[in-house]
Amino acid sequence: MHLRPLLLLPALLALSACGSPSATVAASPAQVVQTATHQLDSTSQHFSVSGDITIDTSELRHVAGFDLSQLQPFTVTGEGEAESATRARVVLHSGGHSVTVVSYDGSAWVSSDGARFAQIASAQQVTGGVSTSSGVLDQFATGTSGVTDMGSSVENGVVLDHVHIDLDPTTFGGPFTTTFADAFAASAGDPQGGCGCHLPASFAQVVAGATYFKTGGVEVYVRHDNGRAVRVETDLGIALDFDRMAQEVGAACACQMGLPSGSMITRMTMTETFTAGGGAVTVQRPSTDPSAPAPHAENGGISGFTV
Repeated sequence: MHLRPLLLLPALLALSACGSPSATVAASPAQVVQTATHQLDSTSQHFSVSGDITIDTSELRHVAGFDLSQLQPFTVTGEGEAESATRARVVLHSGGHSVTVVSYDGSAWVSSDGARFAQIASAQQVTGGVSTSSGVLDQFATGTSGVTDMGSSVENGVVLDHVHIDLDPTTFGGPFTTTFADAFAASAGDPQGGCGCHLPASFAQVVAGATYFKTGGVEVYVRHDNGRAVRVETDLGIALDFDRMAQEVGAACACQMGLPSGSMITRMTMTETFTAGGGAVTVQRPSTDPSAPAPHAENGGISGFTV
Protein backbone atom coordinates (compact mmCIF):
# COMPACT_ATOMS: atom_id res chain seq x y z
CA MET A 1 0.00 0.00 0.00
CA HIS A 2 1.05 3.62 -0.33
CA LEU A 3 3.14 5.22 2.41
CA ARG A 4 0.94 7.04 4.90
CA PRO A 5 1.59 10.75 5.55
CA LEU A 6 3.75 11.43 8.60
CA LEU A 7 0.86 13.11 10.37
CA LEU A 8 -0.82 9.71 10.61
CA LEU A 9 2.12 8.06 12.34
CA PRO A 10 1.08 8.86 15.95
CA ALA A 11 -2.46 7.62 15.30
CA LEU A 12 -1.26 4.41 13.69
CA LEU A 13 1.22 3.78 16.50
CA ALA A 14 -1.55 4.28 19.03
CA LEU A 15 -3.72 1.75 17.24
CA SER A 16 -0.89 -0.75 17.27
CA ALA A 17 -0.15 -0.16 20.94
CA CYS A 18 -3.79 -0.80 21.84
CA GLY A 19 -3.70 -4.16 20.15
CA SER A 20 -6.15 -3.18 17.37
CA PRO A 21 -6.62 -5.67 14.55
CA SER A 22 -3.96 -5.43 11.88
CA ALA A 23 -5.98 -7.15 9.15
CA THR A 24 -6.91 -3.85 7.52
CA VAL A 25 -3.23 -2.86 7.29
CA ALA A 26 -2.27 -6.04 5.45
CA ALA A 27 -5.43 -6.28 3.35
CA SER A 28 -5.40 -5.52 -0.35
CA PRO A 29 -7.69 -2.72 -1.60
CA ALA A 30 -10.09 -5.33 -2.99
CA GLN A 31 -10.19 -7.09 0.40
CA VAL A 32 -10.92 -3.78 2.12
CA VAL A 33 -13.98 -3.34 -0.12
CA GLN A 34 -15.03 -6.95 0.43
CA THR A 35 -14.89 -6.52 4.22
CA ALA A 36 -16.85 -3.26 4.05
CA THR A 37 -19.46 -4.84 1.78
CA HIS A 38 -19.96 -7.77 4.16
CA GLN A 39 -20.31 -5.42 7.11
CA LEU A 40 -22.90 -3.26 5.36
CA ASP A 41 -24.85 -6.33 4.26
CA SER A 42 -24.95 -7.99 7.67
CA THR A 43 -25.21 -5.12 10.17
CA SER A 44 -28.09 -2.80 11.02
CA GLN A 45 -27.27 0.70 9.86
CA HIS A 46 -28.52 4.25 10.05
CA PHE A 47 -27.42 6.38 7.12
CA SER A 48 -27.81 9.70 5.38
CA VAL A 49 -27.92 10.43 1.66
CA SER A 50 -26.93 13.53 -0.27
CA GLY A 51 -26.60 13.92 -4.00
CA ASP A 52 -26.41 16.37 -6.87
CA ILE A 53 -27.79 15.79 -10.35
CA THR A 54 -26.69 17.96 -13.23
CA ILE A 55 -27.69 17.81 -16.88
CA ASP A 56 -25.17 18.70 -19.58
CA THR A 57 -26.97 19.78 -22.76
CA SER A 58 -23.92 21.26 -24.51
CA GLU A 59 -23.83 18.37 -27.00
CA LEU A 60 -27.49 18.74 -28.02
CA ARG A 61 -28.47 20.21 -31.39
CA HIS A 62 -31.77 21.23 -32.99
CA VAL A 63 -33.48 21.80 -29.65
CA ALA A 64 -36.19 24.20 -30.85
CA GLY A 65 -38.99 21.69 -30.17
CA PHE A 66 -37.47 20.26 -26.99
CA ASP A 67 -38.18 21.81 -23.59
CA LEU A 68 -34.85 22.42 -21.86
CA SER A 69 -36.40 24.42 -19.02
CA GLN A 70 -36.87 21.30 -16.88
CA LEU A 71 -33.24 20.23 -17.20
CA GLN A 72 -31.98 22.17 -14.22
CA PRO A 73 -29.52 20.94 -11.58
CA PHE A 74 -31.11 19.73 -8.38
CA THR A 75 -30.12 18.22 -5.06
CA VAL A 76 -31.43 15.16 -3.25
CA THR A 77 -31.01 14.60 0.49
CA GLY A 78 -32.33 11.89 2.73
CA GLU A 79 -32.06 9.75 5.79
CA GLY A 80 -32.63 6.05 6.17
CA GLU A 81 -32.13 2.88 8.14
CA ALA A 82 -31.39 -0.68 7.10
CA GLU A 83 -32.11 -3.93 8.90
CA SER A 84 -29.90 -5.63 6.29
CA ALA A 85 -28.86 -5.01 2.71
CA THR A 86 -32.25 -6.28 1.47
CA ARG A 87 -34.43 -4.50 4.02
CA ALA A 88 -34.15 -0.73 4.07
CA ARG A 89 -36.31 2.36 4.41
CA VAL A 90 -35.21 5.82 3.24
CA VAL A 91 -36.94 9.19 3.03
CA LEU A 92 -35.66 11.38 0.18
CA HIS A 93 -36.19 15.12 -0.28
CA SER A 94 -35.83 17.26 -3.38
CA GLY A 95 -37.30 20.58 -4.48
CA GLY A 96 -39.76 20.76 -1.62
CA HIS A 97 -41.05 17.22 -2.25
CA SER A 98 -40.45 14.08 -0.20
CA VAL A 99 -40.78 10.41 -1.00
CA THR A 100 -40.40 7.31 1.17
CA VAL A 101 -38.88 4.22 -0.41
CA VAL A 102 -38.93 0.79 1.22
CA SER A 103 -36.96 -2.23 0.00
CA TYR A 104 -37.93 -5.59 1.45
CA ASP A 105 -36.48 -8.93 0.30
CA GLY A 106 -36.39 -8.09 -3.40
CA SER A 107 -39.60 -6.04 -3.53
CA ALA A 108 -39.97 -2.27 -3.29
CA TRP A 109 -42.63 0.31 -2.47
CA VAL A 110 -42.83 4.08 -2.73
CA SER A 111 -44.96 6.65 -0.92
CA SER A 112 -45.31 10.40 -1.28
CA ASP A 113 -47.07 10.82 2.08
CA GLY A 114 -45.17 8.20 4.12
CA ALA A 115 -48.36 6.26 4.82
CA ARG A 116 -49.86 4.92 1.58
CA PHE A 117 -47.50 2.84 -0.55
CA ALA A 118 -47.53 1.84 -4.20
CA GLN A 119 -45.40 -1.09 -5.30
CA ILE A 120 -42.66 -0.41 -7.85
CA ALA A 121 -40.29 -2.62 -9.81
CA SER A 122 -37.19 -1.55 -7.89
CA ALA A 123 -36.19 1.00 -5.26
CA GLN A 124 -33.60 2.25 -7.74
CA GLN A 125 -36.42 3.27 -10.06
CA VAL A 126 -36.91 6.28 -7.80
CA THR A 127 -33.28 7.38 -7.99
CA GLY A 128 -32.33 6.82 -11.60
CA GLY A 129 -30.51 3.58 -10.84
CA VAL A 130 -28.40 4.72 -7.88
CA SER A 131 -28.76 2.55 -4.80
CA THR A 132 -29.79 4.41 -1.65
CA SER A 133 -29.57 1.59 0.88
CA SER A 134 -26.84 -0.08 2.90
CA GLY A 135 -26.35 -2.48 -0.03
CA VAL A 136 -24.83 0.27 -2.16
CA LEU A 137 -21.52 -1.60 -2.61
CA ASP A 138 -23.37 -4.72 -3.78
CA GLN A 139 -24.46 -2.69 -6.79
CA PHE A 140 -20.87 -2.59 -8.05
CA ALA A 141 -19.77 -6.10 -7.06
CA THR A 142 -19.73 -7.60 -10.56
CA GLY A 143 -18.81 -4.43 -12.40
CA THR A 144 -15.47 -3.57 -10.80
CA SER A 145 -12.52 -3.26 -13.15
CA GLY A 146 -9.99 -2.33 -10.47
CA VAL A 147 -9.58 -1.15 -6.88
CA THR A 148 -6.82 1.28 -5.86
CA ASP A 149 -5.48 2.25 -2.45
CA MET A 150 -5.72 6.04 -2.14
CA GLY A 151 -4.02 6.34 1.26
CA SER A 152 -5.42 7.34 4.63
CA SER A 153 -6.54 10.44 6.49
CA VAL A 154 -7.78 11.43 9.92
CA GLU A 155 -11.39 12.63 10.28
CA ASN A 156 -12.74 13.58 13.70
CA GLY A 157 -9.83 11.74 15.32
CA VAL A 158 -10.51 8.52 13.41
CA VAL A 159 -8.10 7.06 10.85
CA LEU A 160 -9.92 6.28 7.58
CA ASP A 161 -8.55 4.22 4.71
CA HIS A 162 -9.64 5.38 1.26
CA VAL A 163 -9.98 3.05 -1.74
CA HIS A 164 -11.14 3.90 -5.25
CA ILE A 165 -13.24 1.56 -7.40
CA ASP A 166 -13.03 1.78 -11.17
CA LEU A 167 -16.21 0.61 -12.90
CA ASP A 168 -16.16 -1.55 -16.00
CA PRO A 169 -18.64 -0.13 -18.56
CA THR A 170 -19.17 -3.55 -20.14
CA THR A 171 -20.27 -5.32 -16.95
CA PHE A 172 -21.62 -2.51 -14.77
CA GLY A 173 -22.82 -0.16 -17.50
CA GLY A 174 -25.35 -2.48 -19.15
CA PRO A 175 -27.43 -3.41 -16.09
CA PHE A 176 -27.14 0.11 -14.67
CA THR A 177 -28.30 1.87 -17.83
CA THR A 178 -31.23 -0.53 -18.07
CA THR A 179 -32.30 0.51 -14.57
CA PHE A 180 -31.74 4.16 -15.47
CA ALA A 181 -33.85 3.75 -18.63
CA ASP A 182 -36.68 2.17 -16.64
CA ALA A 183 -36.57 5.05 -14.16
CA PHE A 184 -36.42 7.68 -16.91
CA ALA A 185 -39.38 6.14 -18.74
CA ALA A 186 -41.37 5.78 -15.51
CA SER A 187 -41.00 9.50 -14.89
CA ALA A 188 -42.24 10.41 -18.39
CA GLY A 189 -45.95 11.09 -18.02
CA ASP A 190 -46.72 11.11 -21.77
CA PRO A 191 -43.92 9.46 -23.77
CA GLN A 192 -45.84 9.94 -27.02
CA GLY A 193 -46.13 13.66 -26.46
CA GLY A 194 -49.60 13.63 -27.98
CA CYS A 195 -48.21 13.10 -31.47
CA GLY A 196 -49.86 9.72 -32.03
CA CYS A 197 -46.60 7.98 -32.90
CA HIS A 198 -46.55 4.20 -32.70
CA LEU A 199 -43.97 3.63 -29.96
CA PRO A 200 -43.11 0.22 -28.51
CA ALA A 201 -45.40 -0.99 -25.74
CA SER A 202 -42.77 0.03 -23.20
CA PHE A 203 -41.18 3.43 -23.64
CA ALA A 204 -38.26 2.07 -21.61
CA GLN A 205 -37.31 -0.03 -24.64
CA VAL A 206 -36.75 3.14 -26.63
CA VAL A 207 -34.80 4.83 -23.85
CA ALA A 208 -32.72 1.70 -23.17
CA GLY A 209 -31.67 1.56 -26.81
CA ALA A 210 -30.43 5.13 -26.60
CA THR A 211 -28.77 5.12 -23.17
CA TYR A 212 -25.19 4.18 -22.35
CA PHE A 213 -22.84 4.38 -19.39
CA LYS A 214 -20.27 7.10 -20.04
CA THR A 215 -18.09 7.28 -16.94
CA GLY A 216 -18.07 6.52 -13.26
CA GLY A 217 -16.17 5.70 -10.11
CA VAL A 218 -16.73 4.94 -6.44
CA GLU A 219 -14.83 6.18 -3.38
CA VAL A 220 -15.03 4.03 -0.24
CA TYR A 221 -13.87 5.25 3.18
CA VAL A 222 -13.49 2.67 5.95
CA ARG A 223 -12.27 2.80 9.53
CA HIS A 224 -8.67 1.66 9.73
CA ASP A 225 -9.20 -0.12 13.06
CA ASN A 226 -12.10 -2.40 12.11
CA GLY A 227 -12.80 -2.07 8.38
CA ARG A 228 -16.30 -0.63 8.86
CA ALA A 229 -17.59 1.50 6.01
CA VAL A 230 -18.08 5.12 7.02
CA ARG A 231 -18.84 6.73 3.67
CA VAL A 232 -19.42 5.68 0.05
CA GLU A 233 -19.28 8.30 -2.71
CA THR A 234 -20.44 7.52 -6.26
CA ASP A 235 -19.93 9.64 -9.36
CA LEU A 236 -21.74 8.40 -12.47
CA GLY A 237 -22.23 9.86 -15.95
CA ILE A 238 -25.04 8.56 -18.19
CA ALA A 239 -25.53 9.57 -21.83
CA LEU A 240 -28.91 9.68 -23.59
CA ASP A 241 -28.28 9.65 -27.34
CA PHE A 242 -31.25 11.21 -29.12
CA ASP A 243 -29.89 10.14 -32.51
CA ARG A 244 -30.19 6.52 -31.37
CA MET A 245 -33.66 7.27 -30.03
CA ALA A 246 -34.67 8.67 -33.40
CA GLN A 247 -33.52 5.44 -35.01
CA GLU A 248 -35.70 3.50 -32.58
CA VAL A 249 -38.90 5.48 -33.19
CA GLY A 250 -38.30 6.57 -36.78
CA ALA A 251 -37.35 9.98 -38.16
CA ALA A 252 -40.92 11.14 -38.72
CA CYS A 253 -42.00 10.26 -35.21
CA ALA A 254 -38.86 11.83 -33.71
CA CYS A 255 -39.72 15.04 -35.57
CA GLN A 256 -43.31 15.00 -34.31
CA MET A 257 -42.10 14.43 -30.77
CA GLY A 258 -39.71 17.37 -31.08
CA LEU A 259 -36.65 15.30 -30.19
CA PRO A 260 -33.30 17.05 -30.53
CA SER A 261 -30.18 15.42 -31.93
CA GLY A 262 -26.91 14.76 -30.18
CA SER A 263 -26.46 13.54 -26.60
CA MET A 264 -27.57 14.69 -23.17
CA ILE A 265 -25.31 13.74 -20.25
CA THR A 266 -26.72 13.20 -16.78
CA ARG A 267 -24.12 13.44 -14.02
CA MET A 268 -25.10 11.93 -10.66
CA THR A 269 -22.93 12.28 -7.57
CA MET A 270 -24.20 10.58 -4.43
CA THR A 271 -22.76 10.27 -0.91
CA GLU A 272 -24.01 7.81 1.69
CA THR A 273 -22.71 8.17 5.24
CA PHE A 274 -23.24 5.24 7.63
CA THR A 275 -23.61 5.10 11.40
CA ALA A 276 -23.71 1.69 13.02
CA GLY A 277 -25.35 1.29 16.38
CA GLY A 278 -28.34 2.86 18.06
CA GLY A 279 -30.06 -0.47 18.58
CA ALA A 280 -31.34 -3.04 16.15
CA VAL A 281 -33.27 -1.81 13.12
CA THR A 282 -36.52 -3.43 12.04
CA VAL A 283 -37.99 -2.53 8.63
CA GLN A 284 -41.65 -3.36 8.12
CA ARG A 285 -42.98 -4.69 4.81
CA PRO A 286 -45.55 -2.13 3.54
CA SER A 287 -48.99 -3.05 2.26
CA THR A 288 -49.86 -1.92 -1.25
CA ASP A 289 -52.55 0.76 -1.14
CA PRO A 290 -54.56 1.36 -4.36
CA SER A 291 -55.25 4.92 -3.17
CA ALA A 292 -51.54 5.80 -2.88
CA PRO A 293 -50.87 9.05 -4.77
CA ALA A 294 -48.22 9.18 -7.48
CA PRO A 295 -44.89 10.40 -6.06
CA HIS A 296 -44.00 12.53 -9.07
CA ALA A 297 -42.97 16.14 -8.57
CA GLU A 298 -44.19 18.91 -10.82
CA ASN A 299 -41.07 18.61 -12.98
CA GLY A 300 -42.02 15.02 -13.90
CA GLY A 301 -39.04 13.43 -12.23
CA ILE A 302 -36.03 14.66 -14.19
CA SER A 303 -33.46 11.98 -15.00
CA GLY A 304 -35.41 9.20 -13.37
CA PHE A 305 -35.80 10.82 -9.97
CA THR A 306 -39.50 10.76 -9.15
CA VAL A 307 -39.23 12.96 -6.06
